[in-house]
Amino acid sequence: MSEEEIVEGEHFSKRTKHRFRISNSGFVRNGKVFGGSTACPRQVLLRDHGIERTPEVGSEEWFRREITFAIGHANEAVYRKLLEATNTPFKQEFFVCSPINEDVERAGSIDFITDGVPEEKKAVSSTRQFKKICIDRQPKIENVCQLAGYMLEPQIEADRGNLKYTGTLYHSTTNWKAFPKTFTFSVHLKDNGDFVVDNKALFTVEEILEHQWLCAEMLKTQKVWQGRPEGDGFFDACGLCDWRDACDAYDGKEINTTEAFLARCRGLQVCGSGGKK
Repeated sequence: MSEEEIVEGEHFSKRTKHRFRISNSGFVRNGKVFGGSTACPRQVLLRDHGIERTPEVGSEEWFRREITFAIGHANEAVYRKLLEATNTPFKQEFFVCSPINEDVERAGSIDFITDGVPEEKKAVSSTRQFKKICIDRQPKIENVCQLAGYMLEPQIEADRGNLKYTGTLYHSTTNWKAFPKTFTFSVHLKDNGDFVVDNKALFTVEEILEHQWLCAEMLKTQKVWQGRPEGDGFFDACGLCDWRDACDAYDGKEINTTEAFLARCRGLQVCGSGGKK
């Protein structure tokens, strides 16, 4: 690809049959998948078939999603202004794409690369998440996995990355106040292969790559992954998943083929959480 092509964004046509999106990164440890619901190989399969949530326009879920996206875009726009004002070299929405196997590529767009350091920007707008991430300094494991996936890409190859959360809430000694502030987590890739945040090793290069290989094999064979992802110790990975009813039906042998599983999920695209309207 040309330099012009790789900075455009995530939505280029696939160069292989299937695509693993780096935003679905997770890790595998002792045969179990970690990284929240987004790391679930079944969700990777659904995305490859274009099956994603489509909340009904005007619904509470639609409004919440649109506001979240708007906050995220505003967060990135403000950060870009800061980089420009300080004359910091950067690239925004830098597209990467590389093969996992002959049928599957991995691809995605890192939010920013500043002075050679990949950065992901996230917004926090709930009190519970603000306390967990910004006060207790426990970043979402799926966010760290995503950044780690970018750090390993041949077009980036970085041993350090930044995960930047902008909190739209601020916790004083007495109550919650509206007060935007950025909280940065530096993710370091050590010589022994550990990804470390705040001096704590979270997972290894091999565990990240094992997740990619698992997902790539599933995409290649088009067989539904026989398992469920683990939670992050804060949320149950399947608790609020939009496809839970389809997974329950598949695991309960009510449906037993990939085609039936995909069809059930297509029927849930405009339903509420867990498939309930």
